[in-house]
Amino acid sequence: MQRDNLYLIGPMGAGKTTCGAEIAKSLNWQFIDIDQKIEQHTNMSIKCLFAQYGELYFRQLETKILEQLSKQRQQVISTGGGIVLSQYNSKVMHNSGIIFYLQLGVNAQYQRIKNCQNRPLLASNKNIISKLTQLAKQRNHLYTSIADYTINASANNYNSKILEYFNLYFSSYDA
Repeated sequence: MQRDNLYLIGPMGAGKTTCGAEIAKSLNWQFIDIDQKIEQHTNMSIKCLFAQYGELYFRQLETKILEQLSKQRQQVISTGGGIVLSQYNSKVMHNSGIIFYLQLGVNAQYQRIKNCQNRPLLASNKNIISKLTQLAKQRNHLYTSIADYTINASANNYNSKILEYFNLYFSSYDA
């Protein structure tokens, strides 16, 4: 099994896209954001996609894009926060890459996304912290269960920690 992609999982606001782009540049790999791929594929924003077609349709597209990406190599892939809701998606990621969970507490997450208008799961919520807590209870154990490595996304310079673990992972295969 060839696991030579790097997947970033975790809640919205954990820094998967920002961190992923920087790591891809460091590795000289391609950076892919699954949400951006879906927007390109549908010619719609994620928020509009959710509003018009619903979350189930979005999750189906997410799986289709993930399947396509998993067949390629040397990519850093930023996933949506809910990608782990599907056991199939978790298996696809595990079989084709190393999975890093960017762990972030609800209060830190809130501080990062409180002014963000493009988060469909938060759009109709008056109590954002309550919704983030609900999502954390639903997803955190899934992130932990499939991650090869868990990284504190509140820490300074967590990109370097990901690269350190990534290099350690691949050096174990060179021995």
